[in-house]
Amino acid sequence: YYLVVDADVVFVRPVSFFSQGKPLYAVGRGQHSPYFTTYRELLGRDAKREYSFIVHHMMFSSETVRELLASFTTTDSWWKAIAEYITPRAPLYSSCQFSEYETYGHFLKERHPDEFGLRVLRWLDEPGYPTERRLRLIARRYDFAAFHEYMRNRSFRPHESIRRCAEYYLLPSRKTAAP
Repeated sequence: YYLVVDADVVFVRPVSFFSQGKPLYAVGRGQHSPYFTTYRELLGRDAKREYSFIVHHMMFSSETVRELLASFTTTDSWWKAIAEYITPRAPLYSSCQFSEYETYGHFLKERHPDEFGLRVLRWLDEPGYPTERRLRLIARRYDFAAFHEYMRNRSFRPHESIRRCAEYYLLPSRKTAAP
């Protein structure tokens, strides 16, 4: 197993990823139709969409990932098949057409329903920066927060964000004002 966590996520409470030897998967309520169009085209069937697996992190099983990739309905390599659906194509173009979380989660649910547990975690999609004060406030009600750069009003400057966070969180002797 390996855990993938979006780079903008901060867990503010302890979160377990296994229970009784089975991985735990958080679920959400969002539904982004293009993800499921791509799912159908890659796997030749529809996903049952009772809930979403878009929760900013996921525990992956290497074995199940290999099984998923082998299940794609294409004769091309798996990455070429995915790339075909994340490029502009009419008439239903969306900049977000594929989700590894949604694809893996629904495949796992269909093929291995007894091999995992579901749970609800509380999270916040946050436009600000993860300051100590903000993290303490978030921890009162939430398990984690995702501090999305795209939600901020200023233009995206990843090198500045990385430098500011590194200075604040990783270099205590050079602490400046919180990002």
